[in-house]
Amino acid sequence: MRYTGEGGSVFGTGRCTMRRILSACVIGFILCPNLGRSQEISVSKFGATPNSGSDSTAAIQSALEYCAVSQVHVLRFDSGTYDLTAPPGKRQALVIHGASGLTLQGNSTVFRMNNWKSAMLIEKCSDLVLSGISFDWRSLPYCEAVIKAHEADGTVLEIVGGLKPSASNNTVTSMFQYDVVAGRPAAGGLDWYSSTDGVNVRLRPLSEDTAFLPGTVRLGRLPLGTAFVVRYVTYGANAITAVSDYNITLQNVSVYSAPGMAAIFTDCSSVTASQVRVDVPINSGRWISTCADGLHFTSCRGAINVSNSTLRKMGDDAVNVGCLVMTNEPGGNARTVRLRHGGGQSLPPLRVGDTLQFAYASAPFSPVFNAGVVSSPGNGMQGTVSAVLNRDIPEDLRRGAVVVDASVAPMVSVTGCTIGNNRARGFWIQTANVSVNNCTVLGSSGPAAEIRCDANKWWEGTNPSNVSFANSTFTACNYGPAKNAAVIYSYAQNPGGSVSSSRVIENLSISDCDFPDSGTVMAFRSAGSVLVKGCRFPAATSSSPPILAAPSVSLTLSGNVLPEGVVASAVIDR
Repeated sequence: MRYTGEGGSVFGTGRCTMRRILSACVIGFILCPNLGRSQEISVSKFGATPNSGSDSTAAIQSALEYCAVSQVHVLRFDSGTYDLTAPPGKRQALVIHGASGLTLQGNSTVFRMNNWKSAMLIEKCSDLVLSGISFDWRSLPYCEAVIKAHEADGTVLEIVGGLKPSASNNTVTSMFQYDVVAGRPAAGGLDWYSSTDGVNVRLRPLSEDTAFLPGTVRLGRLPLGTAFVVRYVTYGANAITAVSDYNITLQNVSVYSAPGMAAIFTDCSSVTASQVRVDVPINSGRWISTCADGLHFTSCRGAINVSNSTLRKMGDDAVNVGCLVMTNEPGGNARTVRLRHGGGQSLPPLRVGDTLQFAYASAPFSPVFNAGVVSSPGNGMQGTVSAVLNRDIPEDLRRGAVVVDASVAPMVSVTGCTIGNNRARGFWIQTANVSVNNCTVLGSSGPAAEIRCDANKWWEGTNPSNVSFANSTFTACNYGPAKNAAVIYSYAQNPGGSVSSSRVIENLSISDCDFPDSGTVMAFRSAGSVLVKGCRFPAATSSSPPILAAPSVSLTLSGNVLPEGVVASAVIDR
């Protein structure tokens, strides 16, 4: 399968002009006149040299465009560091557009970004592999700081790591308290976002190693020496951005830092991530890796397989998988619908034959009408998408309804992965048909797994039923900035923020898992059938049952191991 089209997107254009394509081809044919479909080519043939101190962006881009047009099988990179810079006006350094059957084969290769833009956009490609490549940023998008002194109008911070603020680079978008000894967010610590407070905050350099933080960030009188990660950007540029691709594989890929996520996949079909490492470089002393998520999947289809990977120290979730929940806008009619994401994100194009499900805003998780997509104009990511349907929309659903694309239904498997010490959740599961097996989540400040859907803030997930966890360990989680009701927590959030009491989430299974810590380790709201089987709760106490379930839940317990006399579950939301 091969995608065609122009490839414009909110992440930046994926277009290769005819002049650039011809230029790349001319260079390629001059250097490698006998190159065939099954042969390989080295990026050095296009002038890219690692460890040279010179920028390799243009040379690598020429190689990528030549490979896409000439259907080269393997593009090889030497060992070492290639410096990359996104060109002026572009949102990424490199674009792979329309390539089919291409492998980017690194050899302890590092792509080092020189500005806070995305390293790579992969758009409308098929059967593409990234292997043996690492991503890093020359200037880290955060600083590490400790409180040195309190003053009447703010706080003096000592900058002990990361990028020191300067007159031109000092905006603070978020900051969270950090436990230097444990190497993770501090328990119960401050977690501040400028967008939440609606203020613009800047660090004012005082000396080489100190800066002044205005009192608009309410630190109170935290002890001197309290440590913080101060992020200059939070949801910024990603190492890898993949849009509308088919059969994409990351193999032995590492991401050491990013202003945003390590990798985000939107509208992709079939994604494999094996031996992926999102973590700080060994012995670097860095406090965090990416500013946002590790692996993020939005509105993807087919099989998503994540295996044998390590995801640590992210500024947000380790693995986030969901879809984009929409509302229909004015301007449609009985057979035409105009859709916008409920949270304002851009939407991928609808596909002919997709099934749209409509629900009333008052009951957003209970669809009452289905219709198929006959046609949908547009290309690339858009603020709104429109479609002609095969059935008349009931009049009371033609405006303000909650709409999901039921054809966006990936099968997600996560096996043999280790997650640790990130600011938010281990797994944020916002779609159905997810299995997690033989994984460890250690030290996530929020739940190890949050199983959710909402029509309130993020609008990123439909009913996440058929979710299972097996043979996994969850420990030292749900203690810090992203703390919620339990280590594993399910819920559906209505418009306005209330938790639904309906049976929205069905068929949850947790089997043969270890929960070494005391307290509430599972809480199930908005759920129907839940099975907890063969799990071990060695630290559970009579005063705090490990499992809480709402009255709607049909909870089945079998073969679980608890201390003598301890009851496994209790009812919440009665």
